[in-house]
Amino acid sequence: MKNFAICSLALLLAVLGPQRSQHGLFDTAWALGALMLVAFLAQRACASLRLPALAGWVAAGLLLGPALLKLVPPDPTLHLVHSFAALWVGFCAGLDFPRPDVGWRQATASALSTLGVFLAVAASLALLVEIPWELALIIGALTSLWGPFTIPAVIADPRMVSWSLVGNGCGLLLLSGALVLLQLQGLLTATALAFAGALWVSLLAGALVGGLLCWGRVCTTPRATLVGLGGSFLLCALMVDQFQLTALLFGFATGWAVSRRPDQRQQVEPRARAVQPLFAMLFFALAGAALDPRTLWPPVATLAQIALIQILALILLRGWALARLAPAGPRPRTWLLLPKAALLFELVYRPGGGLAELLAAEPARLLRQTALAELLAHAFVLAVLAFLLYRPWRGVPGSIVPG
Repeated sequence: MKNFAICSLALLLAVLGPQRSQHGLFDTAWALGALMLVAFLAQRACASLRLPALAGWVAAGLLLGPALLKLVPPDPTLHLVHSFAALWVGFCAGLDFPRPDVGWRQATASALSTLGVFLAVAASLALLVEIPWELALIIGALTSLWGPFTIPAVIADPRMVSWSLVGNGCGLLLLSGALVLLQLQGLLTATALAFAGALWVSLLAGALVGGLLCWGRVCTTPRATLVGLGGSFLLCALMVDQFQLTALLFGFATGWAVSRRPDQRQQVEPRARAVQPLFAMLFFALAGAALDPRTLWPPVATLAQIALIQILALILLRGWALARLAPAGPRPRTWLLLPKAALLFELVYRPGGGLAELLAAEPARLLRQTALAELLAHAFVLAVLAFLLYRPWRGVPGSIVPG
């Protein structure tokens, strides 16, 4: 009851805020403060209902976004904050990469599963649903991505981190190859090659920044670690927005580069983890505020068929087949690796134009509806089911208030 009263007061203050009647210097700060407060209270409400914090964060963004109260408008400063949060979330994911052991058999099984999903979905959409080949290949590549990408905010299982990141690497290769092929065939706009190149430039630039952090020994004391990471990520967020890079991939490569130095990693990891839940909340709340569920209506006629094909391909080729391709011994719960909401959002909705901007008007509308439906399903269906069914998740301090 107390949380409900505080949330009502927060919403009242937000509605009566200056952005409703005028545009001032503090509008962005007011909108961001209201979003953080509502997201925190939504997280508390989800914790009391034994639901994942992710659902509360996204719900808070949807509530204050363009679909309902319209209190968090598109703003360059908010885009910068979102990029900063994505860098931090990706950085923590990168710190986890070298911990698990992935042999060539596991990597091969992951790659074959990713390729199988891509080919099955793309061919089915083009031949059975009869959508354009360029759209079929892009949706197939997005479906082949693994998740959840933001493992540290959701689950503490090193083996799942490994499977997820290897699978995402294969999926990004397929997406880049599809974009290059379609551009050479003249089926996409001239920026398709730049989009594909930006994915890998993000990784290279992030690794370079991580190497510079280690070389300069920025992270030597607890205070210097937070100040050094905060200042570095702020500069990187400006660069990401300026050159339209992918913040999650940039941050991941930075974390990976830092993790290669054990002395630096021991200093950085506990401090980065301590504030990571705050930036995870910011990332998903701002993502929710950028989504507009009203664009799902009226739905494109083939939307249900696309969703059915995606589900069948993932169940058969990511779940059932992968369990048989994987080597003998303990296997990760591969069905938990299906969602990839964070990376999907970055690829489709990033500021400056996502994948939909490479297509004509009608295919772009279908791609946005497909991505939006998957994002909402992940936040409010898959994440809840995983949280309820997989008990170890409940004990992971993946939110500001454990519970």
